[in-house]
Amino acid sequence: LVSSVPVANGTGASTTGKVVLTFDEKIKVNTDAAALLNGKYIKPAVSGKTLTFAYAGLEYNTEYTFDFG
Repeated sequence: LVSSVPVANGTGASTTGKVVLTFDEKIKVNTDAAALLNGKYIKPAVSGKTLTFAYAGLEYNTEYTFDFG
């Protein structure tokens, strides 16, 4: 993993947006791959070295956990 947006342990993320993971080489994921964002599964979009997970409906001033892998 080269970078992530928002950054790990970051604050101030939008209530609607995307988690973007960038790697140092092209990636492939299974068609059933998904991440878990506070109990809700979200599917990735893959483009070259980047995985993007769109999310919506979060609350401000709330801690969330993102898990992929």
